[in-house]
Amino acid sequence: MEIDKTDYLPLCRAIMKGNWEEAREIFNMDKDALTVKLNVKGHSALHIAIDSSKHDHFVESLLKEINPESLLTLVTSTKENALHRAAMIDNVKAAKILVEKNPLLLFSVDNMNNLPIHRAIIASHETTFLYLFDACRHHIGLSQQDGYHSPFEGTNGAKLLSNVINVGLLGVAYDLINLYPDMARTNVGFYMPLKSIARKWDLYYSGAQYNFYQNFVYAHLPTVIQRIYVKFWDVAVLHVRHVKYLYEDKMKHKKALMLLKCICQEVGKIHKGIDISGHYGEAFNLAVQNDTPEAVEEIIESFPLAIWTKNRSGEI
Repeated sequence: MEIDKTDYLPLCRAIMKGNWEEAREIFNMDKDALTVKLNVKGHSALHIAIDSSKHDHFVESLLKEINPESLLTLVTSTKENALHRAAMIDNVKAAKILVEKNPLLLFSVDNMNNLPIHRAIIASHETTFLYLFDACRHHIGLSQQDGYHSPFEGTNGAKLLSNVINVGLLGVAYDLINLYPDMARTNVGFYMPLKSIARKWDLYYSGAQYNFYQNFVYAHLPTVIQRIYVKFWDVAVLHVRHVKYLYEDKMKHKKALMLLKCICQEVGKIHKGIDISGHYGEAFNLAVQNDTPEAVEEIIESFPLAIWTKNRSGEI
């Protein structure tokens, strides 16, 4: 028998207000209300409480009433568990509480085969992502159980690394490759790290739009000025807004080239030439299309045959 969801409107209102006393009275009268789907999207009381990120005390109280093992079956119509929701809305406090209750939530996928860590990085929620990254590494052994998935292997790994690059977390991407080098060598079509770094034209100097003065300052950061005014540079120059931005851009461009080189080195370790070309082909075309000569040069230096890559029109 289908539940009349209007019966739970008082509970939904109590959750949205963060009124635990009112909600607890309802739970005492109806234990099923703890886990029942309260709306057409299949959200439970826990999902709704997490969405109301100002009421973390409510989430803590609610989790005391729910069996930690049942958290794995408490999913929406799109198979999002409570940790998926916390990741999607950047509720890192709720994420920490949930992982403490049941770390297997870290390795459970939704109907799009996304883990909570994927949901965090896709939404560019850096704080929650970094927490989930550390939590996944700490509990990684649990991912080997049947029905659970590691975020650092196969398609999951390539997806994770590609999205980290897409949101510009270059230092994290570099760390990921050093920890899990297979990530850079996985080719799953859309999620291909070499293609991702080549696609990001704004990560390279040639992709930036600078005027004459900005080009001059950029070219001399921080070498000449730093030699002449060492203390002045540290104290004052980097606090001048436009100079600071140019300095940050230069560091970003250096990181991008370092990351590109690192990915190329890992791809170069693949044994079959045809598999290697599957990585550099589209990446080379994207670098040419985006007019980023630094990326073109690095790809050709690592894979000389890339110069013969055909574009979609069949032209070299």
